[in-house]
Amino acid sequence: MTPAQQLIETLALASHPEGGFYREIHRSTSSTAILFLLPAGRRSAFHVVRGSEEIWHFYQGDPLELHLLSPEGHQRLVLDALHRIGVVPPDVWQAAAPQPCEHSAGYTLLGCTVSPPFRFERFALAARGALLDEYPEHAALIERFTPAAPAT
Repeated sequence: MTPAQQLIETLALASHPEGGFYREIHRSTSSTAILFLLPAGRRSAFHVVRGSEEIWHFYQGDPLELHLLSPEGHQRLVLDALHRIGVVPPDVWQAAAPQPCEHSAGYTLLGCTVSPPFRFERFALAARGALLDEYPEHAALIERFTPAAPAT
């Protein structure tokens, strides 16, 4: 069993629609918090949380590359042992992946705090075509972090 698989089992994490694994650990009228794990080679696909700010907290493992897309442009953040927090404003597209490193742990373990509280009805995965129409200058990034459109 890999270290990522051990953590998924130990922490009782479930598969998340954006990619990776999660478990909600806090819910109140003002915020929610989850544990979130991305195994090496996996990605958190471009998604948006409408009307809520999300704060990513790095806990352990490989550094995390976090990408934000908004009308203001593209922002790339790296979360690691020195830079532990990344903030995603409301209504901003976000995607993430563990960064390969020399002594890879094989995963990245994070926390995500959302305020106002996360609700799946305000969560949306990006459609590749729509995101490409909105941000054509970031085509390579969008193609890396969105699934290909199903064949018809």
